[in-house]
Amino acid sequence: TTALHTTLYPKISYWGKQNDLVSVERALARAFTYSLLLAVPVVLGGWILGERLLYFFYGEAFSTGAGALAILLLVQVVHVFMFLQTTCLNALDRPRDSFRVTAVAVAANIGLNLYLIPAYGIVGASAATLVTMVLNAALAYYALSRSIRVTIEPRSVGNIVLAALIMAVVLAAYSLVVPLSNVFVVLGAVALGGLVYCLVLLRLDGGIHDELKDLAGKLGLPWPGSL
Repeated sequence: TTALHTTLYPKISYWGKQNDLVSVERALARAFTYSLLLAVPVVLGGWILGERLLYFFYGEAFSTGAGALAILLLVQVVHVFMFLQTTCLNALDRPRDSFRVTAVAVAANIGLNLYLIPAYGIVGASAATLVTMVLNAALAYYALSRSIRVTIEPRSVGNIVLAALIMAVVLAAYSLVVPLSNVFVVLGAVALGGLVYCLVLLRLDGGIHDELKDLAGKLGLPWPGSL
């Protein structure tokens, strides 16, 4: 998402000056797709393997934070929409709206943390972050939708979700058959999940397949012939 922000900001600013809002709408929708390309499978994979990853990489004490991690992983999906929409607001010369959205979200975050942390600890802090991010994304959508049509690409996003769900089923089956008793088995599960997700997504979505193949060619990277 940060890479897309860096790339799109000057382009959106230029299109805004040219009053070419259709290009802005298309670029934003495509940016949502490519940001979710990584965010969605990381969420589902993290929900399944997060506790084991925390245990092996940080120690037993940290594995109790799996609940907070599950919430924070979901925050990353919402962050995609919040960050790209506020990027558009700023690039379209509407920093005042962006400031108002952020100010309301910050105030809400402070209040939620004061209320939730004493009662629920780190999970409460994570929940406060999630609610704040949803509020921020919703307010940014409201502000931005007054200038452009904010949409996603339903087919591509649907393919991403479907591929991630298939990956999750494979990971769940793997964890049932192979006990996640050491770090190498867990890393094997991560590699398996990533491979399944990539193969399924590239089979489902010809547009993403062709764009990634073209990018690999421009970068001089190998592309499997079977794909």
